[in-house]
Amino acid sequence: MPSVSIEKSSPILSLTGIRGIAAFWVVLFHLQEGIPSWPTSQWLHGSALLRNGFRGVDLFFILSGFIMMHVHARDFSSIAAGKLRSFALMRIFRIYPASFAASILILILVLALPSYVIWMRAYYETIHTEAYTAKAFIQSLTLSSRWLGHDYGMWNPVTWSLSVELFAYTSLPVLASLLGRTKSPARCLIFSAGSLTVMILLLLVLGDRNGATTSRLGLVRGFGGFAAGIGMCRFVSLVVWNEKIPPRIASGSVLLIGLLSLHPRAGILMPFPFATLIASLSYQRGIIDAFLRTRIVLFLGKISFSLYLTHLTLFAVLEWLFQSAILTYTVPAMFAALAVYLVVAIGLSAALYQFVERPFHRIGHRLARNTRFIETDSIPVIHDVIETSGTRSTA
Repeated sequence: MPSVSIEKSSPILSLTGIRGIAAFWVVLFHLQEGIPSWPTSQWLHGSALLRNGFRGVDLFFILSGFIMMHVHARDFSSIAAGKLRSFALMRIFRIYPASFAASILILILVLALPSYVIWMRAYYETIHTEAYTAKAFIQSLTLSSRWLGHDYGMWNPVTWSLSVELFAYTSLPVLASLLGRTKSPARCLIFSAGSLTVMILLLLVLGDRNGATTSRLGLVRGFGGFAAGIGMCRFVSLVVWNEKIPPRIASGSVLLIGLLSLHPRAGILMPFPFATLIASLSYQRGIIDAFLRTRIVLFLGKISFSLYLTHLTLFAVLEWLFQSAILTYTVPAMFAALAVYLVVAIGLSAALYQFVERPFHRIGHRLARNTRFIETDSIPVIHDVIETSGTRSTA
């Protein structure tokens, strides 16, 4: 029977698509979490699948580790200062510009609408009393909220995961070097499964029974998922499958994700099928891979980072603007309001991607090439491939 292995020299477009689906899942989670007061929203707020949308961040962490290993495995076969410097440049120019732009947009909003700031501090009294302070702004700009001993309040809440991911990047050179030396697929699989198992056990022992923490325990989520992604990438690089197996694994992974979402406590196990889904998609076979490579899903994948950065603040602003009208919304009016929100969110994200993400991403790669880190025959960086083919931490 025909066999298939991961094609190291070709773009894995379905991994762009799944990033878009994960980002949209997070958006829907925040929507259902933020509108329980809407009189017609009970069905949306009660959706088991949407309640687990925050787990899209765990998928981001695993996907980020997988992609980083796919791109940089050869670069870190040995660890050198030049390679570390070039890797740091690429990641800084990949993450900071869009996050910086989002923080500045929020700064303009805060300065222009002081009544919105007052509303946010009152509406979310228990968790956002320090919302929009100068210290929170600095932490947002530096993405350091999970590095230091104190969280100085909310600015752009979703940046907690970027702070975690930047920290997780420090493990890549060592893990890529160590795993790159093994020729045993079983060891790589055990490493990935062990990383996720330790992550879940630590979360449970430390009091997070749902795996939803965004506090400093988020570092556990980030490192566990990132390490698992690295291990899964090395695993698939060593394995040749019958071509029918990866699509079956992908379908089984999606089915298991759906089943785990039905139980409020079972969702903490979702990182396992996330990892197998990402690994199976890397073989680029089957109906799920084909769906994730469709034009609209790839578009969501392109703008996913910007969408993730902007969607929550935008929703809060719209909720503040129409807070009195919301109480009288009918079902059609609620759907119309959500549709308008999604159109605005996607439009803003597309603009941020086009005018901030892409230019600075190219600058980062140009600087990295100047350090002679990226060779002409190196494995293509997936984000670059996305841009040239017309098709985004976690990653």
